[in-house]
Amino acid sequence: MILEGGLIGFGLIIAAFVWLTSWCVYGILVRHEDGVFPCVGLAATAVAATHAWLGYSLQISAVTITYAALIAVRCAQENRHS
Repeated sequence: MILEGGLIGFGLIIAAFVWLTSWCVYGILVRHEDGVFPCVGLAATAVAATHAWLGYSLQISAVTITYAALIAVRCAQENRHS
């Protein structure tokens, strides 16, 4: 992955995972109703990160689309209550 996107691209991908994970943890700690959505987002991020770390890539369309859909649901629920 470092060879394809360079160090800047690799840093941006890691920063995106960290940002999404911290946003999900914040949602778990702060929200008292509909807390399942941040949990789903955190679980999806953990599965996608583990999947990418073990040698498989997020370049597989089914994994990337499923991850994006789960994170989109999580973000939509967060913005709905803001």
